[in-house]
Amino acid sequence: MQMKWMGVAALIIGSISLVISLYVVGMASGLRSDVAEEKALSADAKIKLDLMLDETNKLNSSLASLSDQLREAVAKIDELESEQQIQQEISLENIESFLPEEMMDSIKESMGEIFDSEELSSTFTDMMGSMAEVFDSPEMIEMSAKMQVNMQYGDYLAMFADDPARQEEIRSILMEHAMEQSANVFSMMSGDEEGEFSFEDMADVTPVSELLADVLTPEELAEYEVYEEGNTARMMRQSFDMQMSMMAGGISPEGQQLIGDIYMEEWQIMVDGMADSSNPQPMMDTVNLYEQVLARSAEYLTETEYTQFESYVDYQQTILSQFDFMNDDEEQ
Repeated sequence: MQMKWMGVAALIIGSISLVISLYVVGMASGLRSDVAEEKALSADAKIKLDLMLDETNKLNSSLASLSDQLREAVAKIDELESEQQIQQEISLENIESFLPEEMMDSIKESMGEIFDSEELSSTFTDMMGSMAEVFDSPEMIEMSAKMQVNMQYGDYLAMFADDPARQEEIRSILMEHAMEQSANVFSMMSGDEEGEFSFEDMADVTPVSELLADVLTPEELAEYEVYEEGNTARMMRQSFDMQMSMMAGGISPEGQQLIGDIYMEEWQIMVDGMADSSNPQPMMDTVNLYEQVLARSAEYLTETEYTQFESYVDYQQTILSQFDFMNDDEEQ
């Protein structure tokens, strides 16, 4: 039973961690983009964003040129014909080809500066509380759910490309499920005790396979279950690779690939151990996982690469510790 909810929690936290990472990038760069009017943040959320931005003003000097370059990327997105085309253009596989090479280099360089900053590290824990209030909003919940669905089920949905109507029907079911899960996690982040939802409660949430049973044939459902078997590991690797590219761009591609391989090896060891364990603090196991990856990677990295990866590990541990702390509060 624990493995079931642990897998769900890992998938959701993976997508939420990406949302947080992207949010910090936008906050540090001062980027304010309204890609579509219906997706604009509420006035109250924007006020909170501006207040949080004040906390990172000291970082802005190193990001002046990056801000202009990101606006160029937003302008390019605005030229695309539809939201579907945007989703096709911006994917994990081709995000670097979507942006000019010099822009990606600048983004990666600036991300390294951001996450090497002691100032951001020292204020991140305090920022999480304020950020959680912003995340617990329909806009952020939808953003997280879309990222989760695209990462988890993008390849599966592509199987229905010849039948757009069915593809959209299946996507809607997946989105509804993902939004419910994300809303529960964001609610925990904001300290909302009304629902009293914990990660263990995810074991009682209706499985996606049951939700899809009404729209899939028995053969299609069997194919989905095969796809789902490797879904957790697949998304964990995608999420890790994407965040490494964003936050540790100073590490060589070969180094990032090696670290990713070590991460997945340690992750599988952790998961296998949980299968025979009643560990009350599974999130802390994930925190310790990063320590193992850092230790094993040390001999393969230069001093500069190690320092950057260490900063990335500190960042991830802060996020995971926050989730574990909230879960402990709910159990008391």
